[in-house]
Amino acid sequence: MSGTYFNPIKRIFLNLSGGTVTGDTVFTEGVYADSLSGGTIYSGSTDLDTIRGISNELTNGTFLPISGGTGGPYLFTGDTTIFTGLVSATGFTDSSLTSGRVIYAGALGRFTSEALFEYDEVENLLKTQNIQIGNPGDTGTTTTIFGDVLVIGESISGYTSELYIEDNLIELNFNPTASTISTSLGAGFSIQDGSGVGGTDVFWDIRGAATGIANRSFSTNIANIILSESGTTSSPSGVYVIKVGDTIDGGFFWHRNLLI
Repeated sequence: MSGTYFNPIKRIFLNLSGGTVTGDTVFTEGVYADSLSGGTIYSGSTDLDTIRGISNELTNGTFLPISGGTGGPYLFTGDTTIFTGLVSATGFTDSSLTSGRVIYAGALGRFTSEALFEYDEVENLLKTQNIQIGNPGDTGTTTTIFGDVLVIGESISGYTSELYIEDNLIELNFNPTASTISTSLGAGFSIQDGSGVGGTDVFWDIRGAATGIANRSFSTNIANIILSESGTTSSPSGVYVIKVGDTIDGGFFWHRNLLI
């Protein structure tokens, strides 16, 4: 069957009811059929069977092949998207997240974020209200901080049995931006239960007039101060500092060149 040069045959409609076409058949325009089946069906040089493996998965949505290959990967455009393999992309957007917040895995592994757990991209600064390093009672955890530490708050508590400080000078009553003259009186050290009796603290502080350095003195409410102590608690041995109002009763008291 053929046409003429000026009137070529574009399409041939065959109505084969149970008929068979044998041999190689080449269609240069296209094939239109209600159904098409065969041992191997190609699209170009690609076996369609390698990319069509989704026939049993079209239930609650539509699976779209992202790339070729046996078994996918496929994108499910339904109510729930499930990836069974590795997902790689140059960017990802989740409309349920808030800009500037740190993302973490919430319930069932879903990405989520919270206020006060944020990252400042401009300042390269992580912001959070509460943080815990290690587990309670875990003595095998060591936290190392490189760089200076700035704490702005009402108090610092350290529950530790040992404290090591390299600095040989501890400065109290410090304020980097204001004078601390008004708060210097009464500044010093306090030892909890330092008297040996519960609830009675011992103080080492600065006392004196409100003005004038010459009027200030280092004071304490300790009953006795012993210098060069070499004894024990029950049998002290050393040089006692005599406080105001003490009565000298026996022993020796040195004052310059005066021996009493």
